[in-house]
Amino acid sequence: RILVDGEPVTLLRSEAGLQAVRRLKQTPDGYLWLATRGGLVRFDEVRFSTFNASSEQGLESSTMQDMVIDGDGSMWVASLGGGIAHYKAGKFTSYTSRDGLPSNDIGSLYQDSRGTLWVGTRGGSIARRMNGRFETLPLGIPRSPISAFLEGRRPIAVDRNVRKRGV
Repeated sequence: RILVDGEPVTLLRSEAGLQAVRRLKQTPDGYLWLATRGGLVRFDEVRFSTFNASSEQGLESSTMQDMVIDGDGSMWVASLGGGIAHYKAGKFTSYTSRDGLPSNDIGSLYQDSRGTLWVGTRGGSIARRMNGRFETLPLGIPRSPISAFLEGRRPIAVDRNVRKRGV
């Protein structure tokens, strides 16, 4: 039994079928979501449910990279090869390069304080979702995978070599 600050902690193990967990998030309805290499996994404190491209309409890939919980309780999920999936009211909707993303290999997501969704690709491109549409931003510098975003006076994207890119 593991305790943190006197409270029991649930230990999630690979025996549960989890493969390379990339991100953990909890939605307002209490579910714990895990972005894994084998799909998106939902944990309800009793059982795991796996959502992947072969079982869910609206998921284009099963290799999940990142997640953002939107202010409305919905969830944005980044994937390799499948663009972004939006999970709302029990349904997935996919967004790919056909919808304005610069690539379908998405490595990172971030939602800023104004509600803008920022997208970082493994190819070093950055896009944002504004007014219901994705737009790619010109950077004019060498490209490498975007691994994180930081909000300040202006957003900053960080590539794996930890170079700052003002966007």
